[in-house]
Amino acid sequence: MSKTAKRSAVIATVAAIAVGGLGVTAWAAGWFAEGTATGTAQSEDIKPLSATITLDGKIFPGAKRNAIVKVNNPNEFKVALNKAEAPTFTARKLSDNSNNTACASKLTASVIKFGGLDGSTTIAGKAEGQEIKLPVEILDIDQACAGSELSMTMKFGGTSVV
Repeated sequence: MSKTAKRSAVIATVAAIAVGGLGVTAWAAGWFAEGTATGTAQSEDIKPLSATITLDGKIFPGAKRNAIVKVNNPNEFKVALNKAEAPTFTARKLSDNSNNTACASKLTASVIKFGGLDGSTTIAGKAEGQEIKLPVEILDIDQACAGSELSMTMKFGGTSVV
């Protein structure tokens, strides 16, 4: 490298350091401004869940089945299922399609036991027909219910999941 090239390199380096140093000094001596931010947000409405349930087989005292549950969650957020209230039942005789009031009057919450409603089952936000399986145990069912179709209505719910 010639002397002129070396001198040019040294001059360029010194100039870069000087200009950079001035920049740091200017930044350090700058003014710091503060202010307050304001804003608004809207919270999501809580919309009711809905579901349909079918069992994977016929029922009788002591039967263990799976409930195939198709859940709709119109909310933006996920929900962990953790609540089920006592169901109400109706029954109709399959032989003549008449109401089976003798059966329906003996159906109580103690007849059927649902598992899986402990918060471990999560339904996606905006889910339409998300299928889950819940274990079901038929604890006791009166003989008057033999040969009948049982219908159940039950409130259920859960907690939003982050």
